[in-house]
Amino acid sequence: MERLLPVIEGGVFSRYLAIRLTHSPDDYIKNNKNVRIFINFNGDNPTGHYKLDLGCSMGFAVAGNLLLLDSWENMINAQLKRKDSSQNSNRSLFRNVRFQDGPLPVNSVAEWNMPECDTFECDYVSSVRPLLSHIDDVVDRTTLSSILLTLQHSGSPGRDQLDCLRRVSHMIFITAMQLRQLLGVYKDAGFRADLFICFFMRVVDMHNEKLFRIRFEDPKELHAIQRRLGFVTYFPCIQPENAEFELDFTIKDERLAMHTILTLWSKEGMRKQTQNIVDFSYIHANGRKDPLPSGVPRSWATLKSIPSEGVFRCRYVCAPEDRSFTFRRALLETLGYWEMPVMDESDVMWRMGLHEAPEDALGFVEFLLSHGKDVCTVYREIDGFGGNGVITLRELEDGYKKMVGKKPSSSLNDWQKRSVKAVFRFLDKSGEGEVSFIEWCVLLNLYDEIKSCISEFVQYCELMYGPDLKDIWDNLDADGSGEIDQEEWDDAVQGIGFFGPSRPIFNFLDKDHGGSISLEELEELSAFLSKPCVA
Repeated sequence: MERLLPVIEGGVFSRYLAIRLTHSPDDYIKNNKNVRIFINFNGDNPTGHYKLDLGCSMGFAVAGNLLLLDSWENMINAQLKRKDSSQNSNRSLFRNVRFQDGPLPVNSVAEWNMPECDTFECDYVSSVRPLLSHIDDVVDRTTLSSILLTLQHSGSPGRDQLDCLRRVSHMIFITAMQLRQLLGVYKDAGFRADLFICFFMRVVDMHNEKLFRIRFEDPKELHAIQRRLGFVTYFPCIQPENAEFELDFTIKDERLAMHTILTLWSKEGMRKQTQNIVDFSYIHANGRKDPLPSGVPRSWATLKSIPSEGVFRCRYVCAPEDRSFTFRRALLETLGYWEMPVMDESDVMWRMGLHEAPEDALGFVEFLLSHGKDVCTVYREIDGFGGNGVITLRELEDGYKKMVGKKPSSSLNDWQKRSVKAVFRFLDKSGEGEVSFIEWCVLLNLYDEIKSCISEFVQYCELMYGPDLKDIWDNLDADGSGEIDQEEWDDAVQGIGFFGPSRPIFNFLDKDHGGSISLEELEELSAFLSKPCVA
């Protein structure tokens, strides 16, 4: 069975029937285990990590299929005149290739005479992308809810669940927000990374990729994913703000990513003399830190001038008014191979991760949300009727006094002054001493992200316990005390299997800032229910 399964004609159904040709359940389980790596291979969505024993017919068959796919996709990419974004500038879709725990003895897998022994390990990143027509094929809400509910209640190990999802992934197209919801099912970082990579090429609105990128608060997790997919294949073209990069200059595609960062800077900040590349450092191969006294070398804007050794780290920032959306869109199409619909900036779901914002700015937005204040309306109120279109620090302080119920003649305490000043400095990227409406809208990105976190939590609770808030409360208030403090809340949320951000939800509910929430305060979530229901 193990030797002949790869050559059976008829596809997946014939292979399934062949595996059923066993005399006992024990034989079936044994056979299924032996051929698992082959039957889990999905040639219609092959992107993923592979560790194959070439001495086993199953491993050798999967490796052979990957080689065939690489050759075929290379030919198509050449016909489409796509830019080469491969790891070693050889157009190969294989990455991080290892053979016998060492590098491959040839420049490209295509030149390799694959032996029938030893271990072959690699990442394969397909160049197939969703078409614009696939937007109409996105999985509907009911189906996604059924998938999420099945995963939550399944007694199968997480690895088995991922194998099942991988087998059917080629039939599923999802949005960025739906991928974000799927990521919330798993607490384990390894499972989340594998799920992310499995469905990355099934996302139809890649211009909204930051929706799921900010679910990885640990930069190391995201760097590991980028190394598997490629820093160019997964370059945050549309929303690179606050993206952190760690680039190994010995690898060609990572030098190309550095070149892309500098090209983007030249379009958005270099002419205005703004420093969009911040928190940068360059460590040479010998461990010496280069001080870069003049900043990031302008010569690196030419790809050939980027050194081929050392590790460069940086973070990209850009003021909203400096964004070159047209260029960012062109990058996504040429580097990422994604088809983009006719769109402008208003069609993008701009977001800021909760971990990207300073604590004072996050607290200010949470204050606005918990008191039912709209971010845009607050700006107009602070600027005043017939205002000049910008607000100063003094205007922000006066506006904050009104919001907290202080008289105009009164003063803010030292903590409030420091907090308001920190928010103003965060928004005034240009340092001009005034904040425009476009700069203020950064808070709107944070505001929308907090609302999304609350909505996701409520939808999850509805899925698990129904729309009755009393049932949800009973599952959160494990000790039945009638109150939940912040620490208990964090434990309770994870205890029911929700692995998204929980602290902003608590802050939204704790309107009296008493440090705990009650059932009455939980009723504020009724506005986020699919069918509002007051407990």
